[in-house]
Amino acid sequence: MRKIAFLIALLWVFPAGAVNISDVAVIIEEEEYYPPIFDVYPGLREEVPWIHLGIWPTPLQKLEAYGEAVGLPNLWLKNDGLSSDLYGGNKLRKLEFLLADAKAKGYKTLIASGAVGTNSGLATCIHARRLGIKTILLTSDQPNAQYARDNMLLDLYFGAKMVYAPSDMDIFSQYVQQYITNSLKEPSYLIFMGATCPLSCIGWANAAFELKEQVEEGLMAEPDYIFLALGSMGTAAGLHVGCKLAGLKTEVIPIPITEPSDARLYALLIAATNLYMKMRDPSVPFIGVNPSEITFPKEHIGKEYAMFTPEGCEAVRMMMELEGVHLDGTYTGKAMAGAVDWLKKNHQEDKVSLFINTKNAVDLRYLTQDLDYHDLPRGYWKYFEEPIQQEDQKLEEYLASYLGEPQVDPSVEAHIREMPPISWPEDDVPVYSSAPWIIKGIMDFISTWFALPW
Repeated sequence: MRKIAFLIALLWVFPAGAVNISDVAVIIEEEEYYPPIFDVYPGLREEVPWIHLGIWPTPLQKLEAYGEAVGLPNLWLKNDGLSSDLYGGNKLRKLEFLLADAKAKGYKTLIASGAVGTNSGLATCIHARRLGIKTILLTSDQPNAQYARDNMLLDLYFGAKMVYAPSDMDIFSQYVQQYITNSLKEPSYLIFMGATCPLSCIGWANAAFELKEQVEEGLMAEPDYIFLALGSMGTAAGLHVGCKLAGLKTEVIPIPITEPSDARLYALLIAATNLYMKMRDPSVPFIGVNPSEITFPKEHIGKEYAMFTPEGCEAVRMMMELEGVHLDGTYTGKAMAGAVDWLKKNHQEDKVSLFINTKNAVDLRYLTQDLDYHDLPRGYWKYFEEPIQQEDQKLEEYLASYLGEPQVDPSVEAHIREMPPISWPEDDVPVYSSAPWIIKGIMDFISTWFALPW
């Protein structure tokens, strides 16, 4: 189903109205940080919306203890979990482009989707709230896990309108229903699963330029390989484009954590991102990508998405014990186990390898302690009433001694105080010529995939 959705999005090819980039430029001029990719391709700075939401660059760390334990003496970590002191992780780089686009085009509501424990949906909800934008979050079933419970309650805390849609097919029907229904009240900005589209992938292309600067500063040697979890493909595709454009010899090896993981779709997203950038700045060169040359080690997916594996959980335990870095059972644990396995099987133990930690590092559990899951739509209640999967139960018990009890975080509290209030339109709001808004929203969604203005 996700493969079908991806193809539908790619086939939706006609361009839409251009963003008023001057609105975004004002935001950029107020910030001291600029994405380094804008220095190399200044046309992107003029034509691509961006807003500064994160803490950049994210730090590098040599995994001395963990690397020694697993027999990889040159294993490094780039910790994007520390990309924000409110809510970090890999989605923030994408959201700096998507939310800037939504804000510049005047949207006050967006529609996002994922599984019930979606990290992408939570990141979208939190950072959109910082800009005064509301989130309608469409979520489907997944294996039960403690982090899913936590994320659902945090979605509630940050004001998301949550819509339970059991399957991926239900997700797409709800996209249509919620989009049309909400557009009768106010326009809605559409965000694809995982916040993935060519526009958002530029955030991770920029990460490669950030890494190049860190290499040039002598913080680490140029990596031979970069490993990371592969879900909606946007993070890895952006990195692939960025490494090519930055002149890094590094090979990006994504570790799939769900099916389907199709090298042809991955190559198509790489090409679409490259083309989007080329259309915005003609100086961006075309890069070639051959699906047959893409490495997708699939041995660590497990039974299904979000079903923890013993190997992934062991990687989580070892990284916490030896490095104090918190991975997770759905994405980064599986990816780390897969990276170690691939390097050993291919006798690449001495190569300089970089692992991207895409998991948020900010503990927000304290915000949910007084929330009642019964305030969620009824479809979500079962996740709090049925047991979590066994591997997760064991992992939670192990991590408890390291994580301790949730504590109030002053940085988080400061961000929350600065968040503008939001309110949802009443159901009886009269219809105000909704058809133009419906068309505009669809065309603006297409414009995040293809960069041709009318």
